[in-house]
Amino acid sequence: MREIFFNPIVLLLVAMIGTIYLLLFSSWVTREENNHRLRWLITFIFLFSGLHPTVAPFPYFQPEALAGFDKSPESAFVQLTFYGAIALLLSSWFRNFFSGLLYLGRNPFLFGLLLLALLSAFWSETPILCFRYGLVFLFATLFAIHIAREYSFKALCVILRRLAFVSGIINLCSPAIVPSLAIKDKGLSGIMPFPIDLGNFLAFGVALWVSYGSDAPKQERWKAFAIAGFLGMVMLMANSAQSIFICVVLTVLVIVLQSVKFLDSKYFPVLLIGGLILAIVTSVIMQYLLPLIFAALGKDMSLTGRTEFWPQLIDRLEQHNLFVGYGINSFWQAWRGDDDPAHGIIIYGGFIPTHAHNGFIDLALSLGVFGLILFFMSWFVGLAQAVKYSLQNGSADCSLPLLILVYLVFFNVSHTLLTGANYIWVLYTIALTRLQIEYRQRRKSAPELQSVRSLPV
Repeated sequence: MREIFFNPIVLLLVAMIGTIYLLLFSSWVTREENNHRLRWLITFIFLFSGLHPTVAPFPYFQPEALAGFDKSPESAFVQLTFYGAIALLLSSWFRNFFSGLLYLGRNPFLFGLLLLALLSAFWSETPILCFRYGLVFLFATLFAIHIAREYSFKALCVILRRLAFVSGIINLCSPAIVPSLAIKDKGLSGIMPFPIDLGNFLAFGVALWVSYGSDAPKQERWKAFAIAGFLGMVMLMANSAQSIFICVVLTVLVIVLQSVKFLDSKYFPVLLIGGLILAIVTSVIMQYLLPLIFAALGKDMSLTGRTEFWPQLIDRLEQHNLFVGYGINSFWQAWRGDDDPAHGIIIYGGFIPTHAHNGFIDLALSLGVFGLILFFMSWFVGLAQAVKYSLQNGSADCSLPLLILVYLVFFNVSHTLLTGANYIWVLYTIALTRLQIEYRQRRKSAPELQSVRSLPV
């Protein structure tokens, strides 16, 4: 099949047909409303592909596929041609794409992390693959910045809520079409790689719909809570203890943020102290309840052996280079056999892990302590901005950046999805960039508002 497709005559025919369709489609896109719809659709598909769905054609067109060691030149050419066609159709939208570097430069910690990822090719044992992954990482970040410049937090909430709803329906219905997608590792996985991936994203979706329902008109409220309940049901079918915990944490956070806006600012210290006391009491109670919860779900308190091999990974990092790591995406390379840096990492039962099951340990393995520090510095700055932005704005949609930052941390405690062209990193970059844009717009409007107030009556 591959020989037929890549035959020069067949390729020429496909190119001619593709050109004709591209010209016809480009005339359709010239209309402003169609151009807007296509931009929205491309954003939706980009975020959906960041979920890493396992069904065709998404695995072949995910940005990270370009950095794979088994990516053939022909397949890379087809994928890049696809991207080029989109850029050509939406040339007006992508005209200022690389100006996103200016926004990246305004966030020194995020910029430093991206720069470190690109430079890590110099000390990686597989420099070409490392550099390719670094480029994919950079372009995914730039596209995330591009999305943040295009859409407000309110518009982004609409996209993410619909993405969660569509994902819930697809993952619930897909086993009926392909039975092999039904159950994996004792839980529903659908088109997602593992049940924990499905459960965690739907937990985030539940929080988004609860947030919308708490602030929506009465006629919309029942629909929002019904969809949140549906997503919660599908999430439970994934049978993931982490997903349930994330769902509870994010939902409680939404309720707290929505309650704060009804309080006078003088009650903020009381609320903060009360929240800290509640967190302490909850942590003590959870010490007794966690064993029961894990046992009910058929889990063990060692997070299925994760805590057993984390010290091995840290020891490997210390022996290699504690400060800069192995290079971005250069540690887990099973295809290298005995030369794999992760060779010999085995947990109980002979299971050979393919990642650290902890995003922060994997980040340290890739970029060392320097990369970890740069990430957490960017996260803490973003957290301060997100809290301030959420308290200053009454709308539920304004809690989105805070939800993203909290979700990212809890997701990566026992799973890995942090740096790269995945939806976690994309949402993180969008949140930081949009907060930066909102802050600059507020600063610009403040002097104008002050000058208006100072005018004589």
